[in-house]
Amino acid sequence: HRCINSIDKQIEIIVIDNFSTDTSLDFVKKEYPNIICIELDKNYGFAKPNNLGTKVAKGKYFLFLNNDTIVEPNFVSELIKIATKDQTIGILQSLLLKSNGEIDSSGDFIDEIGIVYNSKTKVTQIRQISSARGASMMIQKDIFKKCGGFDEKFFVSFEDVDLGWRVWIL
Repeated sequence: HRCINSIDKQIEIIVIDNFSTDTSLDFVKKEYPNIICIELDKNYGFAKPNNLGTKVAKGKYFLFLNNDTIVEPNFVSELIKIATKDQTIGILQSLLLKSNGEIDSSGDFIDEIGIVYNSKTKVTQIRQISSARGASMMIQKDIFKKCGGFDEKFFVSFEDVDLGWRVWIL
């Protein structure tokens, strides 16, 4: 509820129900009748459900956002402003904070021997990252499609890093 309310009216919202066992999908359908809901027959992890959502999304950009995320009022417009200012930007990630204010992620990076790590550095400026966390990732629709979307061989974890690699290659 808090996630949807924080982004409602900013963007087209597509909820992928990954075979939840609670009443969350019924709640979304009842309280937010304009939201597109896709109900799956089993838990497919992260990659496949998000790929399915992109097949019905109409926008120029895809925003992947975990359901426990709460965003600032200008969140979407700020990401779009950055993306449109520089067409060489493939993927964007917002600063991710935990509910206690601690930094959860300020982007993923690759060290000199090729190991991916999550930065928890507080940043106030736009900076280059190796890949964005799937919890809050924006990507141009065309780039996502050219890269083939999320690789569905990944169930949960590293599908966002893999996509980041493929965007860099593109």
